[in-house]
Amino acid sequence: METTVVHGARGWAWKGDKVSFHLTEAGGHVGAVEFRLPGGGVVRPYSLAPWAADACPGEAPVLLRVLRGDFFCLPFGDDGPEIPPHGDAANGVWRLESADADGLTATLESGVPTAKVSKRVSARPGQCALYQEHVVSGAEGRFNYGYHPVLEFPEAAGVCRVSTAPFRFGSVHPGPFTNPAAGEYSALKAGAEFSGFGEVPLAAGGTTDLGRYPAREGFEDLVMVTAADPEFGWTAVTFPDYVWISLKNTHLFPSTLLWISNGGRHQLPWGGKHRRRMGIEDVCGYFCEGLTASRKDLLRDRGIPTTGEFRAEEARRFPSVHVVAPVDGGAGAVSAVERVDGGLRVRFRSGAETEAAVDWTFLYAD
Repeated sequence: METTVVHGARGWAWKGDKVSFHLTEAGGHVGAVEFRLPGGGVVRPYSLAPWAADACPGEAPVLLRVLRGDFFCLPFGDDGPEIPPHGDAANGVWRLESADADGLTATLESGVPTAKVSKRVSARPGQCALYQEHVVSGAEGRFNYGYHPVLEFPEAAGVCRVSTAPFRFGSVHPGPFTNPAAGEYSALKAGAEFSGFGEVPLAAGGTTDLGRYPAREGFEDLVMVTAADPEFGWTAVTFPDYVWISLKNTHLFPSTLLWISNGGRHQLPWGGKHRRRMGIEDVCGYFCEGLTASRKDLLRDRGIPTTGEFRAEEARRFPSVHVVAPVDGGAGAVSAVERVDGGLRVRFRSGAETEAAVDWTFLYAD
């Protein structure tokens, strides 16, 4: 299969009847994803960084140069110079193994952990859904990991609504998440805990609503929520004419990070330009901290795992599904995502509903 270049990064393009995507060779980022809605409309929820990969400063890690769409992190976070940020899976060179009518398969040899990682990005005929799975073989020990989708909120979309499944723990990054001396700024109160998105403490006093975005222009913040349901979790973003939903098996991904990026980083290559974006990252880890912090098991007393056990003789599989479904304008925040035969039903606080087809066996296969 011939390679193509998208936004300065070389990779492979795949197109199905409802979903198309580009997979980068460097870092394995799934970017420039398009969903074709019933009725023919095309939507592109995922972010491409405001800089092209081939125009980013050469000293920047691969992750930052190609930053786009979604990518798998193992280990998750930044742990110093010995491990690239978010691990080899997000920075290394992937090799395409196969391309077929359902999607692409690529592999990577990882250094930390020492393992082979197989990536499968696919779609199902007739479904507006992006399926990803990573199979890790040969790793030994405890590691943190996660998916890292980044969505863009266009100016024309106005204020969108962010919703999540009920959670039993919610906290702002214990901080500091940003460094003002380096031209980085945060708005939320470090370490503040919350039970819902409506009233999250601000560092300057008062509260803010994380469920309405874009907001807090000029700031970068990060929060973590841990799902109440031990099996099923979701996060949804309602745009004017569609809803994007991330589905997860909470046994594998107990927590979700919201990286709220609205122009609060001013050093290169950010330059205050990474605005109106949000990372919605399903993880097993301690916030965005690296492997060392996650191995300290700092949330043990709350019953929240921050690493998973890997055994060299056992392959571990990590599935993720993102679904897009049409909505009428004004649908607002999602109140529930329900599993039904053959798909899901989305209920909104406004009383509106929509449905989409999903292969549930993908999330819960052994």
